[in-house]
Amino acid sequence: MNPGRTALVTAGHLADLGRWREAAEALRPALAAEDTAYEAYCLRAHCLLHARSVLSPLWWSEARGAVRAALRLDPHGAWAHRLLALTHLDDGRKAAALREAVEAVRLDPEDARSLHLLARCQLACFKVDEALRTAGSAVEADPEDPSAYLTLAEVARARNEWADAERAYRDGLRLDPDHEGLALGLGQLLFMLGRTLESAEVYLGAARVSPENDALRKAFSEIWLHLRIIRDRWRRNPRSTAAPAIADLAEVVGPARSEPIDAAVRALLAATSESRVTVEKLLGQAVDVFGSVAELMGADSYAALDPRIELMPFDYPMPPVPGPPADDKWDVLDMADDPVRGDVSLFRLGVATLGYEGELTAEYAAEFDAVSQGSTGLRVRDGDDADFHRLMMEIHEETTRLALTYRAWADALEAFAAAVRLAKEQSSGARSWAAHATRQRDGATTAEQAREWEDERQEAIRSARAAAGLRDAAEARCVEALRAALPG
Repeated sequence: MNPGRTALVTAGHLADLGRWREAAEALRPALAAEDTAYEAYCLRAHCLLHARSVLSPLWWSEARGAVRAALRLDPHGAWAHRLLALTHLDDGRKAAALREAVEAVRLDPEDARSLHLLARCQLACFKVDEALRTAGSAVEADPEDPSAYLTLAEVARARNEWADAERAYRDGLRLDPDHEGLALGLGQLLFMLGRTLESAEVYLGAARVSPENDALRKAFSEIWLHLRIIRDRWRRNPRSTAAPAIADLAEVVGPARSEPIDAAVRALLAATSESRVTVEKLLGQAVDVFGSVAELMGADSYAALDPRIELMPFDYPMPPVPGPPADDKWDVLDMADDPVRGDVSLFRLGVATLGYEGELTAEYAAEFDAVSQGSTGLRVRDGDDADFHRLMMEIHEETTRLALTYRAWADALEAFAAAVRLAKEQSSGARSWAAHATRQRDGATTAEQAREWEDERQEAIRSARAAAGLRDAAEARCVEALRAALPG
C-alpha cells in the first residue's frame, strides 16, 4: 500500500473515533498523492464539518475550499456533492443544498448517507412526504446505519407522528447507544411529550458522550425543576374544591352509624396517610440524588413553585348529594324507625373523592414507572448507595399500592352504599305494603278478612326485617373488603 493510501486509511480510522485533529494531521500525505487526493479532500471537509472551530477558527471556509478542491478533481464524485450540500445547509442555502443532495443520490443511488442527507434537505425545504419516502429508502439501503434512523425520526416528528419518531430513535440507539444525536433527539421528544422523568436516563446517556453539550445542561435543569414540582404537588395534593378531604372521610361515612365500617375506614386513613408520607420522603431523596447529578452536569437550579401560589385543582366531577329522606311512619311495621340502619347519602362524595385520589395516584405511578425503567444508570457516582433508579422503583411500587388501595376502598364503600339503598327500597316498600294491609284490615267487615290482611302485614314485617338482614350482610362484606384493602 502506498504512503498516500496508508495515510488515508489511518485518517479514516481516527475520524471514526472522533479524533478530528489527529485525522486532519494524518491526511497530509494523502492530500499530496494524486490517487488519494479526492478522498483526502473529502475526508478533510468531513473532519472540519464535524469538529468545526475545535479544529480551525476558519473551519467553514476551509471545509468549503476542501469540497471545491475535491470537485475539481472529480466533478462526478457523490461524496463531494454530499459535502457541498452540507455546507449549503449550514449556510442556510436550502434550495442549493437540495440540488446538491439530489445530484449525490443520482450519482450513487444506493448510498445510505446520500439518501438520508437528501431526506434532511427535503425536510428543510418542507417537502415532508418526499422526505419520508427518502428516509425510508435510506434505512432500507443500510439498516445498520444509526444516522439513517435519526433522519427517519426527524421526518416523523415533522409529521407529528410521535410514536414513529420514538421508534426510529430507539431503533437507532440499539445500533449505537452512544449516538449523541439520537440520544438528544429522543430525550427532547420524551420531554416534549410530557414524559419528563423518562427522558432523564436518555439525556444521561448523551451526557456520557458529550458532557459539555448545552442542550444537556438545559434538559437536566428542566427535569430537576419538574421533579421538585411533582414533589410539591404530592405534598399539597390539590383536589377538586367540591371533594371532601381524605381526612374527612370518616365523617362522611359516620352517618351510616356502623362502628365496624367506621373502624375500618379509620385504619385505612392511617395506613394511606403513612403511605403518602413514605412516598414524600422517597421523592425528597430522589430529588436530592437527581439534583446532585444535575449539578455535576452544570445544570441551573431553577426556583420551584412558590408555596404561596395555589395549584390548579384537579377538575373531578362531584355527584350531587340527595336531600334528607322523607319522614315515613314506620309504626305500621311495629317499628319506631327504618330497620335498615344508616344514611349513605354522603357516600357518593366519599367514593368520588377516593376515585379522584386513585386516578391521580395511578397517574403518578405510571410516570414513576416510566422513569424507573429508564434510569438504571442514573447515579451520583459509582458506589453511591443513593441510587436514583432504586428510589424511583420504590416510589412506583408504593404509589401503585396506594392507587389500588384507594380503588378498592371506593369499590367497597360503593358496593355497601348500593346494597343499603336496595335494602332501604325493600324496607320502604314493605312499609307501604304494611300500611295498605293495615288500612284494609281496619276496614274489614268480617273477622276472616281482618285475619287475612293481618297476615299480609306480618309478611310485610318479615320483608322489612329481611331487608335489615341484607344490610347487615353487606356491612360484613364491606368491612372485610376494607380490611383487605389495607396496603401491605
